[in-house]
This record gives sequence, C-alpha cells and structure tokens, in this order.
Amino acid sequence: MVFDDAYLATYADMFLGDGASGVSCAITHMKDWPEDGIAMLRKNVFLHR
Repeated sequence: MVFDDAYLATYADMFLGDGASGVSCAITHMKDWPEDGIAMLRKNVFLHR
C-alpha cells in the first residue's frame, strides 16, 4: 500500500511532505521534480544530521 501511494505521488505536479518521513524523502528522489515542485514541512532528517 505504501508503494502504491508513493508511486501515485509521482504523477502530481507538486509534493508536500515531511522530512522526518522516509517515504516522503524517497518520493523526492523518485521523480525529476521542478525547482519549486517540492515543499517539506521539516528538513530531510536523512540528509541533515
């Protein structure tokens, strides 16, 4: 079910996610998003320590 939701998100023009969510962070890498196509509520905790 999670994979289906993540795959479906790649069809959107914009993505709003949570940087503490592994799924949200994965979605940011599943598509070549436009410069302003991604907004995260918190920074990606997997990239920033």
